[in-house]
Amino acid sequence: MKIALMGQPNSGKSTVFNDVAGYKAITSNFPGKTVKYTLTKFNLLGQTIELVDLPGTYSLTSFDLAELEARKYLLKGNVDVVINVIDASLLSRSLELTLQLLELKLPMVICLNMIDEADRKGIKIDIEKLSKIFGVPVIPAIAVKGKGIKELFSTACEVGEKKKIGKTINFSKDVEDVITQLSIQIKKKQIDQEFNVPERFLALKYLENDSYFLENYKKKSNDLFKGIVHFQDILKEAHFFIPPIFFISPVLYLNGRKH
Repeated sequence: MKIALMGQPNSGKSTVFNDVAGYKAITSNFPGKTVKYTLTKFNLLGQTIELVDLPGTYSLTSFDLAELEARKYLLKGNVDVVINVIDASLLSRSLELTLQLLELKLPMVICLNMIDEADRKGIKIDIEKLSKIFGVPVIPAIAVKGKGIKELFSTACEVGEKKKIGKTINFSKDVEDVITQLSIQIKKKQIDQEFNVPERFLALKYLENDSYFLENYKKKSNDLFKGIVHFQDILKEAHFFIPPIFFISPVLYLNGRKH
């Protein structure tokens, strides 16, 4: 089973990795890039686990080379389950990446790391409610002390075997209407199959003017890209000409949620 660790910088992601890897780790470069990732293998309950520690990523909407390579790795579709490592003491900021990962419809577990730091700051998190909102297991952990790590990987293996997918969170109705209309166009042209991503995720990336997806398809389907501009204009008008990348961002959703 292949497990990928994804998380924002300083979330303790590499500490989780080192807890199970010890000294048995290999550092490699992404093909043709200077960006590195770390890989290890270990046994858990009689099963061989291949664990990859991807570069720290603030968002799947990024122009940073390391973050782009981390995203491309996930998009290849050869990961059985993602462990999203979150700094529990910076929950709202961390969950932007979580919401974007859910859009990929990959089996996922949330590791609520540094839960002791959150407690120390007086931050109380309803773990059960958080799990219910996202539709994925949420495991509290203190990686630096090795607490919660065994349960984390046992849960990840179970989720990977069952291929359990979490919930995508809806935006406001006008944004959802545009996403739905664009998703229908993407499905008709079967573009999502070329990229091997959910059509909704691809619609979001197009609305955000994501250069990776735009450049890879712009020459093939001019009419679709005229449609994208049309949908962007609808959203700009509805949101007082705010750039698309802002009103598509999950941060807007988080601002209205209590954890």
